[in-house]
Amino acid sequence: MNISDWPLSSIMQLPDYLFGRRFLVSAQVTLSGQSSAWDISEVPFPENIVIWELSSYSSVSNFARIQCRIALGDQLPANAAQMAALEPLFNGFGATGIGPREINHKYIQNFCMRRLKMGVRTAGRRLCIECVNTSEYAATYTVLLTVSSVPKDIPSWFGSDNRKRSS
Repeated sequence: MNISDWPLSSIMQLPDYLFGRRFLVSAQVTLSGQSSAWDISEVPFPENIVIWELSSYSSVSNFARIQCRIALGDQLPANAAQMAALEPLFNGFGATGIGPREINHKYIQNFCMRRLKMGVRTAGRRLCIECVNTSEYAATYTVLLTVSSVPKDIPSWFGSDNRKRSS
């Protein structure tokens, strides 16, 4: 059954197994001392995606402190102003401030947010990150997203089975 004309909010209510294969998208920066760096994922996202997990890993020396911002973009940002102009990938996540918000990491701190099932209209853009090292210690920072595309069709038996249950 073709569901390509369904609104994203309706598609997101479908069971997880109808979303197909999941894949990783990542960006990584290496910082030596107090510095800033940017990265963009190699492959653009499909037009619409589902984000299933967000993971962040830092490899830092003792006392290093990193601030990271995550956004959608078409080109690698070259400075903080260009990063601020990009669309945040996770609205409201991070320290209060202007668009993409800062996520602060101290020492060796990793996090993973699972079971997100978050529908995002990416318009074919890519994952962009900005990391700022506020200490004199070297650091590497990686952002990993587990994503899938949004289904455009589902098995016809699923639609007929659900119609039977609702009547």
